[in-house]
Amino acid sequence: MISRNIKLLTLLVALCSIAAYVVLVVIPSRIAGRSYKAAQILAEDFRNAFQFTPEVIVNNTVVLNQQTSVLELAVLSQNFEHRYTWEKH
Repeated sequence: MISRNIKLLTLLVALCSIAAYVVLVVIPSRIAGRSYKAAQILAEDFRNAFQFTPEVIVNNTVVLNQQTSVLELAVLSQNFEHRYTWEKH
């Protein structure tokens, strides 16, 4: 009887481990792959329609960046560097 319970417990642990792997690893990686491909397709359609490629960001990762020049109207454009110090008294 104890041996049967140990076998069932081992089987249950193995099945739970497999289920957790599928839910926590396999499914998110497939979703990420599909969203990456969808972002590429969307950016390609956008580029074809408006003749420029937008920057597409998925989960803080740049998937596609601007590839052609875009006309830009700006009153003022400048780069600046900001430095600051912080002290705790």
